[in-house]
Formats: sequence, C-alpha cells, structure tokens
Amino acid sequence: MSTFQTSVIIPVYNKWDLTRDCLKSLAATIDTGANEIIVIDNASTDRTPRAAPFLGTRLFGDNFKYIRNDINRNFAGASNQGAELASGEFLVFLNNDTAALPGWLPPLLRDFDEYPNIAATGPVLLYPDEEPFGLTVQHLGIIVSPFLKFGHLYAGVPEASPLVAKRRFFQAITAACMVMPRSLFMETGKFDEEYINGFEDVDLCGRLSATGRRFTVNPASRVIHREGQSPGRHNRDRNNYGLLLDKSLKFFQPDWQSLLAADNFTLDVDAWGMLRGALPLALENDLDRRLPTMTRDGLKKALLENIYWERGWRARIDKISGEKERAAVADVYFNLCRTIPAAAYAAEAGRLAGDDALRRKGETFLKLYNAPPEKILSDARASRQLCQKLGLAELAAKFAARIDNFDSFIKDTYPRYQRDYFSLLNNRV
Repeated sequence: MSTFQTSVIIPVYNKWDLTRDCLKSLAATIDTGANEIIVIDNASTDRTPRAAPFLGTRLFGDNFKYIRNDINRNFAGASNQGAELASGEFLVFLNNDTAALPGWLPPLLRDFDEYPNIAATGPVLLYPDEEPFGLTVQHLGIIVSPFLKFGHLYAGVPEASPLVAKRRFFQAITAACMVMPRSLFMETGKFDEEYINGFEDVDLCGRLSATGRRFTVNPASRVIHREGQSPGRHNRDRNNYGLLLDKSLKFFQPDWQSLLAADNFTLDVDAWGMLRGALPLALENDLDRRLPTMTRDGLKKALLENIYWERGWRARIDKISGEKERAAVADVYFNLCRTIPAAAYAAEAGRLAGDDALRRKGETFLKLYNAPPEKILSDARASRQLCQKLGLAELAAKFAARIDNFDSFIKDTYPRYQRDYFSLLNNRV
C-alpha cells in the first residue's frame, strides 16, 4: 500500500538556482506531509550535491530523498530511477526549471476520478515573462501534424485567452510536468532510456495511446516553465526523432487539423506551401471589416479570441509608440502566426528596440522562406503527393490550389514579398 499520495521526481544536472526555486515553490504549494520529493542528481558539478540535501530536508523533512549518480543518466534514466524508489500512488515527473503556482496539484489528481481512461495529466505550462499580455503558454498539449511532426498547441498564446481555459484531450503531453499512476508507469515499461533528453515522453505516450488511453491538460492547474534550461537540451533532437520513427511513431495519428477545427480555426497552406493555423476566411473578412471601429480594448479582446488574425496584430503593433512594447507585441504575434509578415515585424521591432534575440528570430525565419521559386514549387508538389499518400484529401487539395496558382504567385506575391519583407535581410550588412 502506498505511503504517499504522490511522489514528485525531479531529475537535475547542475543549474542549482533553478532546483532551489523549484523546491521552494513545491514547499509553498503542496501538502508536504502527503507527498514525497525525490531529487535524482545526474552527477552535477555545481553546488547541487551540497545544497540540495540541506534545503530539501529543511523544506520536506523525512519526505525528501536525494540520490546522486556517478554518471549522467539523462531525463529518462533518472526518472525511471526515481519511479523505482517512489512509494506514492501517483508519480509527478517534474523538470527543475519549473515553478509551481498555488493550487496546481489537486486538480490534476481529480482528473483520474473524472476521466478514468486517461493515462496521464498535466498543467498548463507558462513562460515566466509577463509582458505585454501577461503570462503566455508554453504547453497545453502536444499536436501531431499531417506529416507526423510534433509541436505544442497554441504555444505563445496569452494566458488570458479563452483558448487556455478549455479542456482538451491529446495523444501526448510533455513530461516537463506529468502526473501518472505509478502502477501504470511501471506496467508500461517506464521511459525508454535509449532517448537522450527528448521524445522519451512522446514515446511513452505513444505506447499508452496504442492501448486506448488518452492524455489531458487541466486548465485549472498552472505551472511556470523556464523551457530549455538544460545544457545541450536539443542537441539530440534529430537522433531522438529517428528513434521515435523506428519505435512508436506508428501509434500516432495526425490531429492538428481536428484540434484547430474544434476551436473554429483551420489548418491552411500559405503561398509558400507551409502549414499554419488560420482563421476561416469568412471570420477573417468580418474582423477586417470591423477593425476601423474597434477600440484598443476591443482589438485586444478580439486578438485573444482570434489569435491568427494577422491584420489585427499588425494594427495593434502599428499603434504602439514605445519600441520595447512594440517588440513585445511583435514577439507574441510571431510566436502565434508563423508567417513572413509576422517574422518581418519581429525582426524590425527587435532591431529598433535593440532586442537582438527577437531580431535574429525573425530574420532566421525569413531566411528559411527566402527560397528560389523552383524550390517552392517542387516542395509544394512533394507535399501534395505526401498528402495523397496519407489519405489527406482536403489538405492535398489546398496544396494543389497553390500549385495551380503558381504563375500568379511568381508575378505578384513573390516579388512583392521580396520587396516588402525579404529586403530586411538585404539591408543588414
């Protein structure tokens, strides 16, 4: 019989300041008597070996365990190690670059009573930066694109958006903060330790999805996530995806289209043949028509509800005089609308505000799109063929329409975008 309600497992490798803040946030937001905290130290070389046992014991007493490894066992190995030691009914896998907010845990535990067929649940994960719309979303569920690539649904959307308050079910969620019954985790075979700090959570979710289980993110639970703090966090992404392709990609089905449709959005193909979330044309036209009469507050509300409304974002940015605020809003616009105009606004706003990170982010995206016309056409044809092969008739038709309209694209859109947007790249020496 379990001693604790949950066992919170935190793999760490250096970054003691993050671990310290994570532990303090847990002590302030959970019942320390009903939950145990297990820190697995992957051979840290900073203050962690000295400071973690001291602080953990002071905060959690005998309910704190600290295990130090002689080698770095990465996220999967350390998490499995913690699960083997755990005595809680539920396991909480938690990155050390998180900070729990008040009331985050009880809603997650209630999910298992309310939805008996879920394998795991997690909170809405939020970036820590609060400007200019308040906190923004890092994770509220993982989407699977038509080409079987993975991403975070609505990453970058302001927390105040009604989209964030909605309950959804997914084929996968992140293990940056994931709650799962310990018995199910052990029966499933734990995390596959062949993955190195990436896709081990997607792999686990795929194996469980194959059994008919679902995953959810609880909008009543919120946790801050300072994403990507581990050194070399994404160095093995290509290798990890290759493993996923061999092992468990077969368990996933494209769901980006259906998730967007459930929120009255659509999956569109832009003039360059790239996939993006978009507004239905009738809604976009209606918003464009009403834009001249909207107040500042009315425009903000419309953007929170219709996050892919590009003309609205540009109107909001163009009315801002302060360069730092312009850059902040342009960053939100680009994070949501991964389009050439959004990238150009981000690059230019970043340049004017002296925000080199934002400028580079926008310019990097523009460089990806600044391709010769023959490559754009070739890629669109390949995408259409892939959609046909995958049985995605509606999406194949959208690519076909772009191909049929390519002469107009070359005569009008391509030179106009070269002049208005890609010229930003040419002006940088």
